[in-house]
Amino acid sequence: MASEKLKEIHISMDSQAFPRTMLYNRFMVEQFGPVRIFYFALVDEEDYVRDSYACAIDEETIQRQKDDLLNYVARAGSSTPIETSPWRPKLSTIHGIDVANVIRAARVGRLSELRLFNYSIGDVLDRQREGGKTVQAIPVALLCCEEGLQRTMFLSLYSEEKAPKNAKKR
Repeated sequence: MASEKLKEIHISMDSQAFPRTMLYNRFMVEQFGPVRIFYFALVDEEDYVRDSYACAIDEETIQRQKDDLLNYVARAGSSTPIETSPWRPKLSTIHGIDVANVIRAARVGRLSELRLFNYSIGDVLDRQREGGKTVQAIPVALLCCEEGLQRTMFLSLYSEEKAPKNAKKR
């Protein structure tokens, strides 16, 4: 059987209609086999969770985007990573877990945003067979935080340990 030559497919992220947006000041990452579950929360001064969100991102995506995200951290400015205290979401605050396979980051001043998208791998394979060149990624979530907290999260993803410091393996 002759090997199929695969064409490069562009993943378009034109749409900006995010179905979920939130501000967060706490995060936690757990490893579940080939994926990591990212938990985000907005916690007030009295330790009440005002908002929360969870998203699964596969390890391949995290590694594929390593250079882009670490270069972003290096260019992001002079703020230092924020020392984070251990935090774990209460199960009652998590109502579902979305899936993303594209991570984008941006910042202005002290505010940073994390944009999560998803595209179908099956659509990519179909486009390759059809000779197409583009697959549309759909917006999953737009998450905003203080710039130093975002730096802390990205640096923890790529620390020398296999899993982030605040991760629990299952």
